[in-house]
Amino acid sequence: MNEDLDLEKLSKYSLDTWLFKQGEMVSLVIHLGHRLGLYRAMDGVGNTTAENLAKSTECHERWVLEWLRCNAAAGLIKTSDGSNFVLEPEAAAVLSQSDKPTYAAAVFANLKSLSHPWIRKGPNCPNGVSIVAGPLQPISVLKTVKKELPLRTILA
Repeated sequence: MNEDLDLEKLSKYSLDTWLFKQGEMVSLVIHLGHRLGLYRAMDGVGNTTAENLAKSTECHERWVLEWLRCNAAAGLIKTSDGSNFVLEPEAAAVLSQSDKPTYAAAVFANLKSLSHPWIRKGPNCPNGVSIVAGPLQPISVLKTVKKELPLRTILA
């Protein structure tokens, strides 16, 4: 490394760059919650688990748990143990309630740059949402007709 670099400035630029990446990933989490109706399903329920949310939204429990924990890590929902989650009323006003002037989740609805290749339409998904790591490596499906079947064919 160049000894002439200002370490304080270097740290600032490095942090700023990684904060942009963090924002990108949180945007994807909000996009999924909006598109799959997960925030709406949590609104007003109080304490819920991945199992309960998966049943009410017909989503795969394991991936709902991952989504819940990502939201909790971002500070969008609350958890004290990583198993029980709450969408607070103020968060619901921003993430779930489209009739409120504070509603913002729809802003994340058309994340084209983030959508490819992670979010694609799939034939086994009632709402057309599937998650893939890349063109050749499917992770799983959040929402399928038969929850236990992974989606292997991803359509553009």
